[in-house]
Amino acid sequence: MKLNSNGQRILYELFRQEYQENAPHSEEAHYFELFASTQILKGKDLSDEEVEQGVLGSGNDGGCDSIYTFFNDCNMTEDLVGDLVASKGASIELIIIQAKRETSFSEDAIMKWKTVSQNLLEIGVDDSGYSSRYNEDVLDAFSLFRDLYVKLLRHTPKLSIRYCYATFADEVHPNVRAQADELIELVKKLFPSPKTSVTVEFWDANKLLLAAQTQAERQLSLTLSETPVNIGTHHDYVALV
Repeated sequence: MKLNSNGQRILYELFRQEYQENAPHSEEAHYFELFASTQILKGKDLSDEEVEQGVLGSGNDGGCDSIYTFFNDCNMTEDLVGDLVASKGASIELIIIQAKRETSFSEDAIMKWKTVSQNLLEIGVDDSGYSSRYNEDVLDAFSLFRDLYVKLLRHTPKLSIRYCYATFADEVHPNVRAQADELIELVKKLFPSPKTSVTVEFWDANKLLLAAQTQAERQLSLTLSETPVNIGTHHDYVALV
């Protein structure tokens, strides 16, 4: 892989160091999928385990290296959907990630997304007919999204579908952007609602590097050991932690 810009070289060095510190990951290509997903999802406050669970493995993935479904910003799993209680104003977010240790963005990647979206995003689809084309993890991930969307239909949820494409590239060819625009139109036709947002995000070397060098925000809930002294009306406290 030939790296032309300083940003690409810095990103690769940062990635390589992280890869070497994580011995269980035997292949750089697989670890880059996890690395890129971590950067893209940094604002979601997920644990390392939750990020890794969304990485779907290799082969027959339809261009979907990782898939995550969120309900009101909460990471969803199949066991949570059945007991879900929702109200109006609910939101669903589907994030599909492809991460390639390459220095360009390819049309082929977007075309794979077009195909898998047509095949597996349609509500009511019998996905058993695609068992030879897509691996079980991909089928389960799309099934989770469809089940959640159907369960919330009466509450007219806001729907955001984000396709995130990560590489070491430093530019996007116009033909690739044209493919992305076609993908957006295709998916909007599947979910023809003013509450539906579909985007294709190109995570190039500089964008990944910026995310990797930014600390994720963490929110912690602290339990008070005794009744605090409340001064004023802003519920501000001084505590020893």
